[in-house]
Amino acid sequence: MSSESRKPLKKKLTGRVLEEIGVVLNSDTVYDKGKREEIIARLRKEKGLSQEEAEQEVDRFLDSV
Repeated sequence: MSSESRKPLKKKLTGRVLEEIGVVLNSDTVYDKGKREEIIARLRKEKGLSQEEAEQEVDRFLDSV
């Protein structure tokens, strides 16, 4: 597994850890940041998007909600 292919996995794990920290601290802000990171990592892995493209897609979705 190359370094580039592990980056989304690292981001996904980082996001998951932030989610759990948000739960423990009862912080919606930390939880939401973690969830966003996890979604971006999933988009990068499943759709093969760059970091910037995945962030833009998540931001567009969140703006539409």
